[in-house]
Amino acid sequence: SDTQTGVDGKARYNLFDHGAIYYRPNIGTFEVHRAIFDQWQALNRDAGPLGLPTTDIKNAATKPGKYNGFDNGIISYHPTEGTFAVYGPIWLKWKEMARDNGPLGYPLGDVTPTSGGGSTCRFEHGQLTYDPTSGDVTWIPS
Repeated sequence: SDTQTGVDGKARYNLFDHGAIYYRPNIGTFEVHRAIFDQWQALNRDAGPLGLPTTDIKNAATKPGKYNGFDNGIISYHPTEGTFAVYGPIWLKWKEMARDNGPLGYPLGDVTPTSGGGSTCRFEHGQLTYDPTSGDVTWIPS
């Protein structure tokens, strides 16, 4: 595509066959491509819950995976487990628990809504559930 403006009115981006490159003034330029881009696109790119990219694609901490960081979370890619978006309060708790390097391991699904405005996400070793009434994120080990 020609250069376009992001939903924040400041970011600029170009779309390519298999991804995009976003430029953010005073922050940097970041690529998002392949399976991670497809997942982000499905979530409405920068207009969705993840917001704008904050990193290029990076290698995961300890396992054969990759991720892109975004304003409000990440999209994690693992060659056998899949590509999943983790964001919002569940992202903050997973990050606090050392992400894929911590006791939960890799995500096995996207953050999904639950009744009452909450959300949940499955991981290799349990799930995190967000309760908007209390603001708590609970780890349920598997």
